[in-house]
Amino acid sequence: MLTTLTVDILDPTANIPGDNLYGQIQEAVDVASPGDKIKVHAGAYDPFVVNTDNLTITEAKWYSNPVVDGDLHAGNENGVEVNANGVTIRGLTVQNASGSFGDGIGDGFLINGVDNTFIGNRSIGNADDGFSLRNSDNNLFKSNKALGNNDDGFSFTKGSDGNTLKNNLAYENGNDGFSLRQSNGTVLYRNQSIGNTDNGFSLTSGSDGNTLKNNSSSGNADDGFFLSDSSNNTLTKNWATGNSDNGFSLIRGSEDNTLKSNLAYENSNNGFSLVQSNDNTLMWNWSKGNENDGFAYNNSDDNTTIRNFAFRNGGNGFSLTGGSDNNHLESNMALQNGGWGILVDAVMANVFSNNFCFFNSLGGSNQSDIC
Repeated sequence: MLTTLTVDILDPTANIPGDNLYGQIQEAVDVASPGDKIKVHAGAYDPFVVNTDNLTITEAKWYSNPVVDGDLHAGNENGVEVNANGVTIRGLTVQNASGSFGDGIGDGFLINGVDNTFIGNRSIGNADDGFSLRNSDNNLFKSNKALGNNDDGFSFTKGSDGNTLKNNLAYENGNDGFSLRQSNGTVLYRNQSIGNTDNGFSLTSGSDGNTLKNNSSSGNADDGFFLSDSSNNTLTKNWATGNSDNGFSLIRGSEDNTLKSNLAYENSNNGFSLVQSNDNTLMWNWSKGNENDGFAYNNSDDNTTIRNFAFRNGGNGFSLTGGSDNNHLESNMALQNGGWGILVDAVMANVFSNNFCFFNSLGGSNQSDIC
């Protein structure tokens, strides 16, 4: 028979034998069986570890907002650690996880498992990541917030594949807002990454086949969207605004990616930047008001660039330099940019057709028959 257990640190009758009322979350988790539900009332609780499958741990009432606080109990590496499958955690705030005896290593949520669900949780001011997955597949993260953690807001590593992130917020974390390393097949939809110390969204070390749609990345200290050595990803209808480097950056062997209908607006370097990245497709993207080029390709070959729009960027609308060869640019528009509409330098065998360049400060192109 499935059981509902209650946790209420403020109830003086907690821990009477047989009443299913406990003073700490860990006490309820330790006696729960698969399928049981644990309801947590308002209060500050010690960190806990889940090793039982198919538990549900949720705030007792809407906006009860129970807090798991790492400062309450020395020696806990993480705030909430899940080493199980099919677990649901909803409505918890986890803060101040500082690692074992203050060693500076502590995730808010550390997940080692599959098919888990995290909804409406907050991870604040932890020594490492807000939410960290390692070798964990098919987990769902919805409407969670990672705020002011020392490393990444959301970190997916070591083959954490097929996860879904929807409507989450990463705000002012000490590294990336959302970071995927060696993680494939993850869907990121309508997430926000704001004011993080590194990139807003980062896909690195062979993170392939991921889908990013309708996400926004603003005010981050590096790139809005950053791909390194990551291929076959699809980025559609994402916004990168006001980031301190590029809006969208593909470097070091990021190949066969598709960027479609994205917006790069008022970033401090290029709107879209490709460096040593080949065979990518860019279609229907807008690059507006960036401080340098709208679209900048350096040492990048065989890319297809069709029907993109570069408007009022500080540098060139489109720039191909440093041995960017065999690229195809068709039906793009460069309007009112501060340099050339299309700059071509030290490249060969590129194909240009039906591109339009109007009212750019240096003219249509530095070479004839391109605009």
